[in-house]
Amino acid sequence: MSLIFITSIVAMGAIVGLVVLRNQVVQEFGDVAVSLDQLDQSFSYTIRVDGNSDGDFLDPQDTTLTASYADPAPTLTDPVNAPPAGLVLGGVATAEGAAIVGPTGAFP
Repeated sequence: MSLIFITSIVAMGAIVGLVVLRNQVVQEFGDVAVSLDQLDQSFSYTIRVDGNSDGDFLDPQDTTLTASYADPAPTLTDPVNAPPAGLVLGGVATAEGAAIVGPTGAFP
């Protein structure tokens, strides 16, 4: 009888522990999604071409080429006590007509 009791206590503790582990893994995935969205990958560069190879860039044959990319602003936010951004899998139980506070944004 006591073996059944101990086994059921251990099983319930394992289930609760696995649920907590799952929730923390999902939260970390959301944090990684927000941090990756916050990375700014904007760049620009200039290439100067000496068309007549005389060592200066003042002649009409010389060319300057430029290019740039402006990374759009981050779109994901992760408010405190909200589900992880990008991983909202179900609805949030609220009173009828109440505003749902959750992550906002979209993947570009």
